[in-house]
Amino acid sequence: MRRATGKNVTLEELIKLAIDFRLLDLHVAIPGKVEAFDGSTCKASVRPMVKRPVPTKTGGRRLETLPVIQNVRVSYAGGKGLAVAFPLEAGDTGTIIFCEAPIAEWGRTGENSDPGDLRRHTLSGAVFFPGLYTDGNKPTVASDGITLGKKDGTFVLKVKGDVVEIGGNSDAAARASLTNTQFNDLKTAISGWTPVPNDGGAALKVALATWYGTSAAVASTKLKLGG
Repeated sequence: MRRATGKNVTLEELIKLAIDFRLLDLHVAIPGKVEAFDGSTCKASVRPMVKRPVPTKTGGRRLETLPVIQNVRVSYAGGKGLAVAFPLEAGDTGTIIFCEAPIAEWGRTGENSDPGDLRRHTLSGAVFFPGLYTDGNKPTVASDGITLGKKDGTFVLKVKGDVVEIGGNSDAAARASLTNTQFNDLKTAISGWTPVPNDGGAALKVALATWYGTSAAVASTKLKLGG
């Protein structure tokens, strides 16, 4: 067998070329970008973001753009009936994983299923995992806790040790039990006040000042809410 250049091809080169061409249709993992997302089905249209190099007869290569993959299942972390699920929008990026065999029947029934054919690692077995970022679109990572943040760097929720902060410029949230205790103490202070004729409310002022001076903080040490 001869190349297009006129040179003979050895058996070893021929086998290598055959393997290389076969591997062109075997997909494992690749970055992807969301084109559209349907929250009701938890599926997305995803565009593979790395082109496929295809060898040419002259020993060079050409680049092929892989097609947008439709109805790709989106995988979220979850278990025991709970899931950390969030909407996606066009432009969001992540990793496309290509399953060993087609998964359509399993996805429909949830049972140990017949894949339907013998194909391996094809585009039809794609699953999308959100959260693979480019250098110019990466999130801000907190060094002192776990942060649920927006792309502009502002955080929605932050966990630092055993303290949870929700929203920016957070203040400690009032605890209902402590607040109720304070109101009951205030009620007691007012109820126990004995009016003094013509004192201009001085006795009431003393009673309230005494209550305030002994009142405890009502702020939570575990939860802070942003305004």
